[in-house]
This record gives sequence, C-alpha cells and structure tokens, in this order.
Amino acid sequence: MIALIREHVGSRAFLLKSAGIVVTFTIASRLTGFIRDAVLAYRFGATNYTDAYQVGLNIPFILFTAINTALTTTFIPVFARVRREEGLEAAFRTSAVVINFSLVVGVVLVVLGEIFAVPLTRLVVPYFPWPKILLTAYLTRLMLPMILFQMLSGILTGMLQSLSNFSLPALLGVISNGVVIASLAAARPGPGIALAAWGNTVGFMVIFLVQLPALWKMGFRWGLVFDRRNPGLVSMGRLVVPILIGSGVGQVGLLVDRMLASSLTEGSISALNYANRLFSLPGGTLGLAVYTVMYPTLAGLMARGDYAGFKRVLNEAIRFLNYTLFPIMVVLILLRYPIIELAFQHGVFNYQATVLTAFALMFFSLGIVTGSVRDLVGRAFWSQQNTVTPMLIGIVSVLVNIGIDLALIRPLALGGLALGTASAALVNSSLLLWTLKEKLGSIGAGQILSSFWRVALASAVTGLVAVWSYHLFLALWPGDLLVHQAVRLLLAVAAATATYLAGTRVLGLPEAGMLLKLARRAGSRA
Repeated sequence: MIALIREHVGSRAFLLKSAGIVVTFTIASRLTGFIRDAVLAYRFGATNYTDAYQVGLNIPFILFTAINTALTTTFIPVFARVRREEGLEAAFRTSAVVINFSLVVGVVLVVLGEIFAVPLTRLVVPYFPWPKILLTAYLTRLMLPMILFQMLSGILTGMLQSLSNFSLPALLGVISNGVVIASLAAARPGPGIALAAWGNTVGFMVIFLVQLPALWKMGFRWGLVFDRRNPGLVSMGRLVVPILIGSGVGQVGLLVDRMLASSLTEGSISALNYANRLFSLPGGTLGLAVYTVMYPTLAGLMARGDYAGFKRVLNEAIRFLNYTLFPIMVVLILLRYPIIELAFQHGVFNYQATVLTAFALMFFSLGIVTGSVRDLVGRAFWSQQNTVTPMLIGIVSVLVNIGIDLALIRPLALGGLALGTASAALVNSSLLLWTLKEKLGSIGAGQILSSFWRVALASAVTGLVAVWSYHLFLALWPGDLLVHQAVRLLLAVAAATATYLAGTRVLGLPEAGMLLKLARRAGSRA
C-alpha cells in the first residue's frame, strides 16, 4: 500500500511538473504568436492584403489538418503500445515507417494543391473579386509546403511526448513564430506580404528539423523503410479513418465560415482571425498544457486497465480547465476593447478594425471553456482507441455550427459566425461527456457541477472588479500611449486575479491549491 501511495504521489508530482513546463513554454509560444499577429496588424492592418494572407494560410490547414490530426492522435497510443509490448527499438522502427508513408502522402497532396490553388481559392472564398482571388492563390502556393513539415513534425512531437519530453515540443511555437516575425518585419507593406507567407513555410521546416537531434540521442534512426505490413502501421490504419472523417468534417465548418465571411465587408476575414487568435490564447496555453500532458497519461492508464485512475485524472483535468478558463472568459468579454486596442490598434490597424474584431471576440469567447473540455474529452476517447464516437459527435456539432452560421450571418455578420463556433463547442463537449458517462459510468459529475457553480460565482465577481478597476485606472492615468494602455490593463487584470484567487479560497475550491502547486513547479526541471 505504501508503495502504491508513493507511486501515485510521484506520478502526480511528475504530471504537475510536466504541465508546469508545458505551460511555461506554451505561454512563451503564445506570447510570440501574439507579437507575430501584432506585427501583422501594425504592418498590414485589416485589409484586402491581410484577408488574402489569412485565407492563404487557412487553405493549407483545411487541406491537411484532418490528415495531421488523424496521424498524430492515432500515433501516440500505437507508439505507447508497441514500446510496452516490443520495446523502444520496435517503437522507433514503427515511427520510421509511419513517417515515410506520411511523407509520400504529404508530397502528393502538396503537388495537387499547387496545381489547383486557384480553384481551391474560388471554392473557399467565392465572393472575393478576381484580383483578390489571384493574390490569395499565389500566397496559398507559397504556404502549402508548410503543412507537410507540420505533419511530419507532429509525428516527431508524439514520439517526444510519449518519451516524457514535453519541453522541446512546447518550445517549437516560439521558434516558428520567431521566423514569421522576422519575415513580417522585413516585408514592405502591401505586396510584400508574400515574404511573410514564405516565413510560415520556413518556420515549419525549422521546427521539424530541430526535433531530429533530440530523438537521435534517444536512439531513433530514420531510414527509408516502407513496411506496409508493420503491425503499428496496420493498427493506425484501422483507427485513422474515423478521425480523418471527423477532422475533415470539422474543416467543412471552417470552410463554410470562410465562404460566408468572404461576402462581408473588407477586413472581416482578418478581424475574424484576429479575434480567433485572442479567443484561442487561453485554451491554447492552459488548455493545451493540460491535455498535452494528460493524453499520454490517459492512454497509459487505459492500456493498463486502470479505469478508476482514468476517470479520476479526467475529472481533475476538467475541473482544472473550468477553474482556470472560466474567469478568463469573463474578463476577455468585458475588457475586449482595451485588450484589442493594446494588442492590435497600432499602425495600419484602425478603430474600425477594433470594432469588427471586438464584436467577433465577444461571441467567440463563449466557447473558451467548452472548447478546451471538448479537446480533452476527445483525447480521452482516442486514448481508448475509440475514434468513431468523436467522429460522429463532430459531425453533429459541425452541422450545428453551419446551421447557426446560415441563420445569423445576416443579423450578426461575423458575430454570427463566431457564435456558431462557440455553440458547436458546447454541443460537442456535452455530447462527448454524456457518451463517456454511458460507457464508463460516472466520472464525478457531482464534483464537476459543484466546482462549476462556485467558479461561475467567483468569476462574476471577478469580472465586475476587472471593469471597475480598469475604469478607475483610466481616470487616474489617462492617455493613449502604449505604456498607458498596458499598465491600466495589467493593473486591472492583477486586481481581478487577486479577487478570483481570494474568492475561490473562500468558496473552498480545491483547484486553487492545484493551481498554486502548478505555479511553484512551473520553473522546476530538476
């Protein structure tokens, strides 16, 4: 019994430490991503050039994200199983086979994308005028190869995470963003945005290459092995189709969003993307850290048949996501204007662009918590090697997304598209949780609901304090300089954070202690 307790405490401490490392580097990645978007806004604003650039960036993701998601999410459980049953050398051999098959598929798709770039652009943004379509197709051709490198990089990342190396994968975003920032800074306004497109491709190539030395030290050797009968590859083949369909359906939702947005006023697609960047920031740091660390853990627990441990870890992760993200959602909605002004309203990015972005951000933000819960619970299903259920639920949620888009595009413009995305996340996460309960029994719904209402109460008070304190600091220190905006916002957020931590302590939320432990361990790598 003592040994079991020690093992549990050690495992929990390792998870907290790993999550802390991921949070630290992911925050750095998101901050550099923020700088990247701020430089883009400063240099190019929300204009026809940025609309074309954003669509050119989205088209490769629409083409490849389904394949990339299917490969990486099926690879981790297969890698873990082969390593456990046959050893690390066999797992590395399977990895080389998967990489080589992925490389062939990726090259074929890139070539097809290059050939059919103009028809693809007309499909995605049918309401763009012809010169804008040609510009978008040109930028798309420059950025298509980056997804090939992203796909291969995703497999390497899965290997590193399965071997408990979370630091390097979490740092990759900083490296990629650094390359794009440099290209944006060097690009001249207007047509020079093509240099930024090249920067994206080079950035993804670099993050693929930097992972190879770390894996080489662990014993991985990449040879030209094409063994289509490899058991690991065969296992992935059985699992990959449902995820491919589910992710592909998700891309249909993104495609419909862009098609409808192309009919709106100039800059709408750019505003939608800027708002999406801000909305994705909390889930892309804290949320990503949680389910990045938890996915291999859940896969391991399921492989050992430890269902009680599986449900306990999932319960704690859901409560932690709600605890950390709900107050952020409230503050982001209430202080969206000063946040956007600080982040983007400089240079070419004007007040009209801020209004457009803030309107979309208000609706996007409603899906911050449910979007992260969806991603976490989806991985819980994948760790059971159940890829069909998330696929079917994904189809339902995309239909909801499209239905709301079509119903609200006229009265709410880009706000209707953002609300469709948030509503789909709510439907998806709810159906996943209900289905998981039916399959495994209760995962502690009472604990989750008890935590939810107390978090909601504390977050409401926190939001009021955030607004009051921001206006107080605005009155005490008026001014439009960047330093004025930054200090006012930081002080308001600090007051809101202190209020939330105190309120959740008073309400007896155990997640407050988890957050403090995570913060203490974030810098520890010993």
